[in-house]
Amino acid sequence: RDPAAADGVLQRLAERRRDDPKAWLALARWHRNRDLDRADEAIQKALKLAPDDADILFGAFDLALARENLDEAERIATHARGLFASDERVYRGLAMVALQRRDLAAAEQILRDGVSALPNTAPLLLMLADALLQLNKLDDVEQTISWIADLYGTSSPAVGLLQARLMIARQQWPQARQRLEQIRPLAAGISQLTRQIDLCLAQCLENLEEFDEQLDVSRRMLNDDPTSLIARVGAAVALAAAGLPDLI
Repeated sequence: RDPAAADGVLQRLAERRRDDPKAWLALARWHRNRDLDRADEAIQKALKLAPDDADILFGAFDLALARENLDEAERIATHARGLFASDERVYRGLAMVALQRRDLAAAEQILRDGVSALPNTAPLLLMLADALLQLNKLDDVEQTISWIADLYGTSSPAVGLLQARLMIARQQWPQARQRLEQIRPLAAGISQLTRQIDLCLAQCLENLEEFDEQLDVSRRMLNDDPTSLIARVGAAVALAAAGLPDLI
């Protein structure tokens, strides 16, 4: 709970083991969400020592994506694909670049290639289902979800969220609401997944004209993230629909 002390420990580790690429990778990961310039400096030292190490390459890829340097991210992922064709991170990385470029068709093809090369790989199947949802290929989404459920069961909240999102795409609001309320307790402690569930739940409640409950969900999201614009808009919509515009 002392970030400054942790920073100092990792910096000394890298300095004392300056020939160990993993030490520089650890330092880069520490700075990833704090100081991108320092993270880049550390990952470059790691790459110089081990240019073909998988973890270091994907660390460099993640950093390039964080800096929105899509050309560099694509170059690293393509290089990694030549070295580690059986690593699912290759396909997810290339698909992430395509999604950042808003090229959904390219992302779909990359993920289909990945699933073909590495069948039954949950992260690729989940990402493919998400891309297909964005492309509104709902029958393909349903098939992909069924594939995932057959492999890993339906108890995963990530699978449940995809099922609910498919129901939302089909405007099956009561069914989607029920599924989201079922899986939310299963996602406790997974903040990003909980946030996505609440966003979808607020959308369902708005369409069901359950504005009091929509307001509760929106306020819950705001408690977790006071900067959330979507949550603020949801709360405003609910208050306006409830005839309480003065509270917006």
